[in-house]
Amino acid sequence: MDKGAHFFKCDFQVHTPRDANWEGAEAVTPEERKAYAEELVRACRARGLGAIAITDHHDFAFFPYIKAAADAEVNAAGHKLPKESQLIVFPGIELTLSSPPSQAIILLDADFDQTKLGDILTALTIAPTDPKLSKLASVDSVSPASITGLNNLEEKLSQHAWLKGRFIILPNVTTNGYKTLIRDGFAKHYKEMHCVGGYVDGSYAKSSDGNKNIFEGRQRGNGYKSIAVFQTSDNRKRDHSDLGKHVTYVKWSEPTAEAIRQACLAKESRLSHIDPSLPSVWVTSVSVTNSKFLGAADLDFNQQYNAIIGGRGTGKSTILEYLRWGLCDQPIESEDIDVVQGKRKNLIANTLQKFDGEVHVEFLLNDVLHIVKRNSKTQEILLKIGAGAFSPATEQQVLNLLPVQAYSQKQLSSVGVRIDELKRFVELPIKQDLDQIRSNVRDAEARIRSAYGDFIRLKELEAEVNKNIVEIASLTEQLGKLRKGLKGLSAEDQKTIEQKSKYDDEESIIEALQNRLNTAQESVQTLVESFAEETDGDEGEYEIQNKAAIKNIREKYTGKFGQIEAGIAALTDLFRPASLKEIGDAVKAWNKLKTAFEKKYEASKARAQVNQQQLDQIQTIEKRIVVLRKQQTEKRNAIGALGKPEADYKAQRTRWNELHARKVAAVEKQCDQFTALSGGMIKAEIKGNLDVAGLSEKLKTAFAGMNVNKEKIEKVSQLLLKAKNPFEEWNAILSELEALALHSMEGPDELPDTPILNKCSFIETERKRIATSFDSARWINLSVAELEFNPRFQYCTNKSKDEYIGFSDASAGQQATALLTVLLNQPGAPLIIDQPEDDIDSKLFKEIVERVWKAKSKRQLIFSSHSANFVVNGDAELVACCDYIKAGDQTRGGIKSIGAIDKKEIKEEIILVTEGGRDAFKLRMDQYGF
Repeated sequence: MDKGAHFFKCDFQVHTPRDANWEGAEAVTPEERKAYAEELVRACRARGLGAIAITDHHDFAFFPYIKAAADAEVNAAGHKLPKESQLIVFPGIELTLSSPPSQAIILLDADFDQTKLGDILTALTIAPTDPKLSKLASVDSVSPASITGLNNLEEKLSQHAWLKGRFIILPNVTTNGYKTLIRDGFAKHYKEMHCVGGYVDGSYAKSSDGNKNIFEGRQRGNGYKSIAVFQTSDNRKRDHSDLGKHVTYVKWSEPTAEAIRQACLAKESRLSHIDPSLPSVWVTSVSVTNSKFLGAADLDFNQQYNAIIGGRGTGKSTILEYLRWGLCDQPIESEDIDVVQGKRKNLIANTLQKFDGEVHVEFLLNDVLHIVKRNSKTQEILLKIGAGAFSPATEQQVLNLLPVQAYSQKQLSSVGVRIDELKRFVELPIKQDLDQIRSNVRDAEARIRSAYGDFIRLKELEAEVNKNIVEIASLTEQLGKLRKGLKGLSAEDQKTIEQKSKYDDEESIIEALQNRLNTAQESVQTLVESFAEETDGDEGEYEIQNKAAIKNIREKYTGKFGQIEAGIAALTDLFRPASLKEIGDAVKAWNKLKTAFEKKYEASKARAQVNQQQLDQIQTIEKRIVVLRKQQTEKRNAIGALGKPEADYKAQRTRWNELHARKVAAVEKQCDQFTALSGGMIKAEIKGNLDVAGLSEKLKTAFAGMNVNKEKIEKVSQLLLKAKNPFEEWNAILSELEALALHSMEGPDELPDTPILNKCSFIETERKRIATSFDSARWINLSVAELEFNPRFQYCTNKSKDEYIGFSDASAGQQATALLTVLLNQPGAPLIIDQPEDDIDSKLFKEIVERVWKAKSKRQLIFSSHSANFVVNGDAELVACCDYIKAGDQTRGGIKSIGAIDKKEIKEEIILVTEGGRDAFKLRMDQYGF
C-alpha cells in the first residue's frame, strides 16, 4: 500500500462490559476481558470496520485488552497480520461536563502511551473506578471548578507536553440527544468552542434540518460555524448487534488525533457518511530499472490525489515523463510532433536508452492488475493482465486500456491554439465509442466499395449481354439468308442444312447447364471451406456458471452442426464422378449425334453449287455465333453469381449514412457535456462547423485534371456548410456526380440534369468534362470520404450577458483554467499534469482547488508542483518529495520522502521546497479552516 492517506470505516463510540448500561455477559477477569477483546476484533472484521474508538465513561480499563487483541490478530493461515492490515483502535473516553452541561468524546492517538492513560483522568480531576470491578461507578460530571468549558478543557489538556496535539474533543451534537450541545440557549457555547467536529448517536440523516444548517455553517446565530459530524453506533451489547450500524469513513495516513482533526477541517475531502466513491481506474506504481539522473527509482501512487514536489531540477517532471512514456501516452512518432514530444524523445534517449533503462507501470482497471514493461533500448512493450503471462503489446493496445489525459509543463495553455488537441479533448471520454463507430465505418466502406464494384460490373455485363443479343440476332438472320442461298441441294441436303441451327441451340443449352453445375460446385466448395474454418472457441477459454445448461446447449448445437456437415457431405458427393456418370453418359450420347450430324452437314454443304467465298462466310458466321453464345452463357452465369449488388450497395450506403449521423450525434452530445463540465466557461458546438478545408481538398483531388474552377469547388463546400442537413445535401451532390460518372458521352442520351451543381455555377462544358473524366473509381473514392465536423470553441467573457469570444482569443491563463475545470469535473482515466499552476489564471485559483477536492473521487490525479497552494489547499492524499541525493550535487536525484500532509515530515518539506509553503498553510487555515 502507498504511504498516503486512505479512507477507513470507523465507529468512534464503542462501549465495553464495564458500561453501566451494558446488555449481555460481563467480562471481569483478565482472561474474560481478553476473550471479549478477541471477540470484539472478530466482530469488527465481520462488519468491515477499519478503526474503532473505545469510549467508556471516564474509563480506559478495557482499552489495553482490545489494543492487544488487535495487535495479535492473525489471518486464516494463522499468520500475524502486518501492521498496516491490523484493526486500528483509538483510546478514548466519554466525558460528562458540568460547564456547559453536555457530553463529549476525547480521542487520543492510536499509538498513545498506555502508561499515561491514568494521568489523563488525573488531569481532569476524575477519580478512576477500580479496574477490577465489573461495572463503572456512577458517573459524576466533571466539576466546573476543574473544567469551565470546552475551550478550557482543551487548554488544560494541552498544558501537558506528552498530551498536547495528541487528542481531539468531539462534543455530542445529537438532535434531541441526552446532554447534547445542540439545544436552546447553547448557541454561544457552540459558536465560541474551538472544536472542529462533533458526534451523533446514530445516523446524521436523523438530525433536524435546522441542526444540519448549524453543522454546515449556514446559521447566523451559531456564528456560521461549520463542523464535521461523526456518526456513531454507541454499541453497548455483547452480541455486537449495534456495532458498525452507523459509521463514518475517515481519511488519514497515520491514525492520530491530528489526522482526525484534519479530516474535520477538510470534511469535503476527508470525511464521508457513506461508502466513499473512489476512482476504479488508477495507476498504482511506476518504477525505473536504471536511469541517468534518478538511477533505479520507484513510486507507489495513491488512488486519489498525488503531488510530486521538489526544488527545480530535482526530478519531479522526469518522473511524470517516464510515467507517460511507460503508458504510451502520445507516442513520440505520432503526426505533428511538437516541442513537448521532442523534449520527451530526447529525455528517453539520453537518460534511459543509454543506461538500458526499463519503465514498469502497474495500474488497476476495476481491481484487475495490469503491468506494462517498456524497454527503452529494444522499444519492446510487454503487457501482463491479471494472473496471465507477459506478452508483447503495441502502444495502441496500452492506450486503449488506459487512455490517460496528460500534459507537460505549460502544455495545457497551448491546447487552445490547436484545433486537433481541442477536438481530442472533447472526444477522449467517448473514445471507445467513436473508435467502434470508425471501425464500423471502415467496414461499411469496404463493403460499399465491393458492392459498388459488383454493381458496376453488373451494369457492364448487362450491357455486354444486350450487345451480344443484338449481334447474335443479326448474325442469325445473315446465316439463315446465306444457307437459303445455297443452290443445287437435294431435299435431304436442304433438310440437313436447316437442322444446323437447332444443333447449335442444343449445344448452347448443354453449355448453360454445365456452367450452372460448375457454379453450384464452386458454391458447395466455398461452403465446405467456410464451415471448416468456423469454431465455437476453446471450452477452457470461458468461465461459466450454468454448466449443465451450457452443456445442453452445446450438445444441441453440435447435433445441428452434425446435420449441416452431413448435408454438406451429401452435396459434395453429388459432384463425385460416380454421381455425375448419368449426366456424362447423356452428354456423350448427344455428342455422338452431333458428330454424325457434323459429318452429314459438311457433306451437304460441300455439294452446294456456290463459290468458296459464300461457304467461308457461312463458316465464319457459324463460328462467331458459337463464340458469342458461349460468352453469353458465361456472362449470364456471372450475372447470376453477382446476386443483387445494387440492393447490397444501397443497404451499405444507408448504414454508412447512419454511422456518420451517429458519430456526429455522439460528438454533439459530448460538446454539450463539455460545455457543462466547463461550468459555462467554454461553449463547444458542432452544428454548422463542417471541415470545409478538408472537404475542398477531397473535391480538388476528385476533379484533378478536369480544369474545374477552384471557386466552384469552394461553392460546393460552402453550400454544405450552410445546409440544414449536410448529409442529405452531400448525398444529393454525390447522386448528381454519379449520374455524370455513369453517363456515356458516346451515347444518344442527353447530359443528366444537375440542379445543385448548376447552383454552384458549374457550366455545361465543365459538366461534360466531368462526364468524360470522372469515372466510377473516382466517384466511389469521393463517396466514401467522411464529412468531418470540427467543434467550434468559444470562451465566455460575461455569463450574465452571454458574451463570448473565440477560444483562441482568450488568454493562455483563461484557456488553461477553463480546460482544467473540464478535466477536474470529468470522471475517467488518471489525469497527469506537470506543474498546472504555471497555466491557470491566479484569480480562479481558489475555485480550481475546490474542484480538486471533488475531482479526486472521480479520477486519479497525479500532479507535480512547485506551488504549495496546489498541494496544501488541494489536500493531496500523497506527497512525494524529490531532492538531490547529495546537497549541492545536481547530477543525481531521488525521492527523499513520501507521505500525506498530516505528517510533520511532509509538512516541513512542503514549507521548505515549495513556493509560498508557509503562506499556503496560513491560507489554508484562513480560507478553509484547516
